[in-house]
Amino acid sequence: MITSASFESDKKYVEDFFEAIKEYIIFNNLKVYEGLIQFLNTSTLYGLEILKEDIHASNSVVKLMTLHACKGLEFKYVFIIGVNYGLLPLLKSSDEMAEEKRLFFVGITRVKDNLELSYYTNPEQRRVLGEPSQYVYMVPEELVQAEETYAQKTDFKDIARQVKAIMEEKNSAEEAVEEVQKEEKRVEHDKYGKGVVVSEDEELITVEFERYGEKIFTKMFVSLKVL
Repeated sequence: MITSASFESDKKYVEDFFEAIKEYIIFNNLKVYEGLIQFLNTSTLYGLEILKEDIHASNSVVKLMTLHACKGLEFKYVFIIGVNYGLLPLLKSSDEMAEEKRLFFVGITRVKDNLELSYYTNPEQRRVLGEPSQYVYMVPEELVQAEETYAQKTDFKDIARQVKAIMEEKNSAEEAVEEVQKEEKRVEHDKYGKGVVVSEDEELITVEFERYGEKIFTKMFVSLKVL
């Protein structure tokens, strides 16, 4: 039975719903249609409390969302799980890999205070390495606080060999080009000395040093002298 009381209550729910949509669109500076689609997609995961800054202060909950859905948002704490090669990034073409890298960058820049990246040590998925993705090295070393067990047990040279083997299997032509570039381009680092460029793109550069092995740098934060 419909009564005036239930009508007023339902009216309030509808008004609150549209007000939440309006706040979301304004907060993210979106066009109406684009904002409506994003709001409906994201609210399916974490309800209508997405814009409340103090949600974590009074409730033992987290906001669960995809990397695509978090664009334009900001949080005090961000946890990104499954940062394994084969998951982030997925094994895709070169053009799609660039999009995967941009997606990871969106995720790590959503944080205000604390960012935690984790990976599966024993992934069940085929062709997913049980080691951290190379994207982890996009974060400057001085900002990273790794767990002690991770630092002791991880063999970075072994990770590099596994990644290289997968990439060779996927696209041997690209690896051949990288080998040519490796022989042609030599650089010098203030700490690690002289080395040979293994690969590079718009954001990352991998250099192999005689005494230190392969090191991955973010171009924005590293100074390398071309020899």
